[in-house]
Amino acid sequence: MVKAIGPWLESRTSRAICRRPHSHVLDVGCGEQPLRHLVETAGGEYTGFDIEQNASGSVKIIGFIDRDLPAPWPDSSATYDVILCSEVLEHVPDWHTAFRNLRTLVADDGRVVITVPFIFPIHMEPLDFFRGTSYTIEVLAKQHGFVVEELVKLGDARDVLSTVLEDVSILPKSTTIPARFASRALRLCRTVVVKSLQNAFLWRLVHVNSNTYLSNGVVLQPRRGVR
Repeated sequence: MVKAIGPWLESRTSRAICRRPHSHVLDVGCGEQPLRHLVETAGGEYTGFDIEQNASGSVKIIGFIDRDLPAPWPDSSATYDVILCSEVLEHVPDWHTAFRNLRTLVADDGRVVITVPFIFPIHMEPLDFFRGTSYTIEVLAKQHGFVVEELVKLGDARDVLSTVLEDVSILPKSTTIPARFASRALRLCRTVVVKSLQNAFLWRLVHVNSNTYLSNGVVLQPRRGVR
């Protein structure tokens, strides 16, 4: 998990779980369940939800968050105190249905914790559809019965630049000496730039103003009477 995202996600997940002892937690798009240990350590009861079973066979519910919910849903008693949806929505084609289902599944006094990329390399192709701004998330949340409790921009310009550069592959076009030299020189330049971007001491000496960031961090609270 990107360093700019992980600490925020962990703190908001723990905070949401600690609101109620033995919180029922649904991890949407859980994959290999990297958040399970965090949830259980915080005292939550973990349920994984994904479109397919993982290698360890630990996904409890198989289905799509942007389609009709699988049994036992929608059942008004099958709600969750905390729903996690981290770096998942970019792989979901229908955000309106996804947000509507999140509202169905969360308890009226629960919380939904979301992270979703704004600037990030394409991944898990071809299942990579959207990059939402903070305004996208805010509008969709309000349309589907949520109040935005917190909405932050995670990762700054240096995180974006280093992430993008690390995703770049530089290879020679041929086996000629000039091509190999150019490839090696450009890779060296990239390494120097990335290391500089990651050097905390250098960044303490400058001020950077930019609207560029990596990911949206969102905590949603259900609006009572809307489901």
